[in-house]
Formats: sequence, C-alpha cells, structure tokens
Amino acid sequence: YFVWYFCLLPFVLPASSIPVRKGLKLFAAWAGSQAMWLAAAGALEMLGINTFLYIWAAGLIFFGVNIVCMRTLMTHHCNAPVLNSDGSMALLRSSNHQGDYCPETLTNSRSKKRS
Repeated sequence: YFVWYFCLLPFVLPASSIPVRKGLKLFAAWAGSQAMWLAAAGALEMLGINTFLYIWAAGLIFFGVNIVCMRTLMTHHCNAPVLNSDGSMALLRSSNHQGDYCPETLTNSRSKKRS
C-alpha cells in the first residue's frame, strides 16, 4: 500500500521538468523514510518489540517526505493534456527559459499569468 501510485508515474513524468539529480534525491529520501517505517513496523510485528513511538515518528517523517515529493511534482508539472483528441500522445517540449515542460501555447499563456 506504499507504492500503489507508482502506476501513475508514466503519465506524470513525461510532463515534468524535475532534474534527474533532484528526482534521485527525492526518491532516496522517500525510500529511506519508508525503510525507517518498515523497520519499526517489522520489529513490532515480527519480534514483538514495543516500537509504537518509533512507528509514529517514522510515520510523521514519511508523511513529510511525501508532502515534499508531491509539492515538487506539482511545481514542476505542466497541466497539459496527455492525449490529443484523436487518442494519440500529445508532444510536450521544453521551450521556456524557466524550465517549464509544456507545449508552446501553454508556455506562453503561463508566462503571461506570472507577469
């Protein structure tokens, strides 16, 4: 139940301008925070050790890392249609100096809104 949303990444990542290095850092933080939670939960479930406080703290950290990941995905995402009206994939290209990964028409309208 930690990875159900991975199936959505093929639809989100093509419209994202997250640098690879930043993406890898986010994934490492996410995997590390999940490992902390799973270690504490495993100790409780398999070994019977009282780790409720650690699970709570790891849950807060995991939640915070997920918030950072979602915020980063949303700030680096272009809200453009994935499919054209005929069902073919929409072509996205980077044409903005700010690194937005959007079709040219959306990039122009977005830069006007920011002014």
